[in-house]
Amino acid sequence: MTIDYFIKRKSVHLDFDRDVHIALKVKLMEHGISMQETFETIARSIVKGNPHLNDMIERIALKKLRLKLSEMDTADKEEARRVMLSKRITELDSEVLYSLIEESKNNEVTK
Repeated sequence: MTIDYFIKRKSVHLDFDRDVHIALKVKLMEHGISMQETFETIARSIVKGNPHLNDMIERIALKKLRLKLSEMDTADKEEARRVMLSKRITELDSEVLYSLIEESKNNEVTK
């Protein structure tokens, strides 16, 4: 290996459930490909704008945001709403955040 290899490459460590790791490893071995090849291909596809993978990223982000909002009390939700409206956030981000906050408010009312 040349020095260029180490300069142009970035090593990443992934930590996930052992059962998932084993099942994924088996699945990839059935196709004769490595985790390195798989994750590099996925990363390149995301960067290039693959709509399916980018939709998956959006779903993961929304799920995480919903979880955070569900853990917040009402005052924190109002503060998040004020910050969201006062800061310059993209239109899509502000719409998504606002709808999630409103959704969580409605859920509190119906409890």
